[in-house]
Amino acid sequence: MIELTMTPILWFLLIVFSSILDVIVGDPYFLIHPITIIKKFINFQEKILNKGKFRKVKGLILIIITITVVVTVFYSLQLLFKSLGFIYYILFNLWFLSTALSEKTIFLNGKLVKSDLKNNDIIKAREDTAKIIGRKTETLNRTELIKTIIDSEADNAIDEIIAPLFYMLIGLFLFEFTPVLNPLVVVYIYKTINTLDSVVGHNYEPYKEFGYYPAKLDDWINLIPARLGSVLILYAGSLIGYNLKEALLIFENYRFKHISPNAGHAEAAIAGLLQIKLGGTNNYDGTISSRIQIGIDKYPLKINDIIETMRIIIVTEELLLILASFIVANVYLINFLIKIYT
Repeated sequence: MIELTMTPILWFLLIVFSSILDVIVGDPYFLIHPITIIKKFINFQEKILNKGKFRKVKGLILIIITITVVVTVFYSLQLLFKSLGFIYYILFNLWFLSTALSEKTIFLNGKLVKSDLKNNDIIKAREDTAKIIGRKTETLNRTELIKTIIDSEADNAIDEIIAPLFYMLIGLFLFEFTPVLNPLVVVYIYKTINTLDSVVGHNYEPYKEFGYYPAKLDDWINLIPARLGSVLILYAGSLIGYNLKEALLIFENYRFKHISPNAGHAEAAIAGLLQIKLGGTNNYDGTISSRIQIGIDKYPLKINDIIETMRIIIVTEELLLILASFIVANVYLINFLIKIYT
């Protein structure tokens, strides 16, 4: 009897099918998402660690404990499902790879706010936007709501689609050296760091010192995905009819003007393609939030820009998978040829 084992090619097929599964199923509301559990674990530790002296060091301890536990849990579950049978192992990995992606969620969120605005229901649009971005939006006007959703879509394109796929592919090659660092474990290391940043990586008390290393680590791990993703966003936009030359001018002029070292790249790419202005001053529940504007207002913001942004992001994901397919195929073709001629 032939023993079935995981290979890099099989892992790659699981990555591709997980992206398809995410588009079809998304994140069902009746299932507890792994990130929800990770958030609760982080909050539990934060209450214990974020007090007294040496808060920066304690923030580092938080990172080490959380990543260690997440890696241990996921790899142990992989071994458990593998012991039950290879098909269970495949299905386990397929499902949890798909939970690391959020294309359908991003699309449905944008579509919901677009529908609210189309129906001129500004109150519901504010409520739905608040659920998406996690901030108060009672005073946002129509234009500010559109801008906020597009900002969110651009940011999430990196955090929820491009970066997770990128780290799945990193895991694809690390798997050749150790079975522990496989695509599922590696992508959830990324998701854990991203979640640590969202929970404690704030530049205000009581998180300023405690969240220092989680915030910095999140910046570091997104350096390559943010830049790779923004280039793919630009190319994806050009494929569906947007002016690449005009977009590149905006991209080069504005991508480093965001307060975040990474978020400005995707936002500048989207602003350049749509020839719109993002960022600037927004009024959040009476509190003025100001940052440098990204892009130019050649065209006024309109509700259809929400869907156009998502259309660009969908093509971007497809491009990344095509690029990855090309790289993986060539790597294994080269290895095959080396084996033949040596």
